[in-house]
Amino acid sequence: LSFMPRSHLTYVHTSSECPARFLGVVLLLWASYLQLAACAFCFSCLTRHPSAAMIGTLMLYLISIIMGSVLSVPMFDLFRDIKPFLPTQPMGVWRLLFDAEIPWGKVARQLAQMGALSAVFLVLSLLVTDRKDVTA
Repeated sequence: LSFMPRSHLTYVHTSSECPARFLGVVLLLWASYLQLAACAFCFSCLTRHPSAAMIGTLMLYLISIIMGSVLSVPMFDLFRDIKPFLPTQPMGVWRLLFDAEIPWGKVARQLAQMGALSAVFLVLSLLVTDRKDVTA
C-alpha cells in the first residue's frame, strides 16, 4: 500500500513487487544524497571554513526548495522556466517508484539530471582545488 499525499492517490502493490520498489527507492535516495554530497564538497573547496561549506550547501538547497514551491504558484508563471533547473527538482524521483505504472523515461531523465549536476559540482571542485594548489 502506498499513499501519495500530493496526488491524493493510494496504490495497492502486490507483495512480489514491493521489495524491488523499495530497493529502487533506496538506490534513488542514495543518488540524491550523492548530489548533495557533491555540492557540499564543492562548497568545501570554495571556502576555507567547514561551517561555511555546510551553510552554503544548506542555503542553496533551502532556497531551491522554496523557489520550487513558490514557482508552482500561477502568479509566478514568468519564472516557471527556471524550475526544471533547480537542484532539488530531480531529487524527488524516488516518489515515481510508488506509482501504479513506473514512468521509466522520467526516472531516467531525472537521474541523468542529478548525475550531470553532481558532475558539474565535482569538476568545479577539481578546478578550484587545482587552482588553489598552484597559487598556494
